Amino acid sequence: MKLYVSSATGSIYDENTLRESFFMMRNAAPREYDFSSEEYIRRRVEDKQELYELTPEQMMSIMVSLLAANKREQARELAVAWRA
Repeated sequence: MKLYVSSATGSIYDENTLRESFFMMRNAAPREYDFSSEEYIRRRVEDKQELYELTPEQMMSIMVSLLAANKREQARELAVAWRA
């Protein structure tokens, strides 16, 4: 599964979380979100540059940093999301 990082907060999101967010917004404002969840993600990555997709190298770096900081549970959760 693809993982994305917020350029504003550094928070990490998986595709499913972004899709769920999109569908909630679309239900609230159907005219504003008259496109697919894939298009929503693409716009946030390419057009607005709010998110960027994590590369395998970046994932490994984050995992090493988490493990070095003794944040094993967060590292495990990230690994599970990445493998999904």
